[in-house]
Amino acid sequence: MGKPMFRMLIAFFLVGIAPSFAATQDKFDLVCSGTEMDYKGVQSPWSWHFRFDLGVGSYCANDCKVISKLQAIEQGRIVIEDTKAGEGETRLMKIDRQSGTLFWQATSPTLGAFLTVKADCTPSSFSGFPSPKF
Repeated sequence: MGKPMFRMLIAFFLVGIAPSFAATQDKFDLVCSGTEMDYKGVQSPWSWHFRFDLGVGSYCANDCKVISKLQAIEQGRIVIEDTKAGEGETRLMKIDRQSGTLFWQATSPTLGAFLTVKADCTPSSFSGFPSPKF
């Protein structure tokens, strides 16, 4: 096999693995759009832009003023928030890594589910975290 044929095989090999490599990167953005439903059942459009660095377990959303720690990074999902606050309030936000579906629900003992969001997320190149001032 000559050098041109060898180079062509290498190029085909690299093109074939590029999508799987991109899918496993630790740094990426997600643009998520879907529907928010409040406790009265009123639905409205919902959209957020996330930035993730799974290597350090951090993320930020929208204007990225606050960089926070992720609750869990698993093979099949990313758990952004899974908390229980005072007075029995709970918040759960997670993204299914296979389907790209985001689910967010906040509940209260007096209102039940007072916020539910379901959205589809599309990955894009990592736009970075803001630089700290000190």
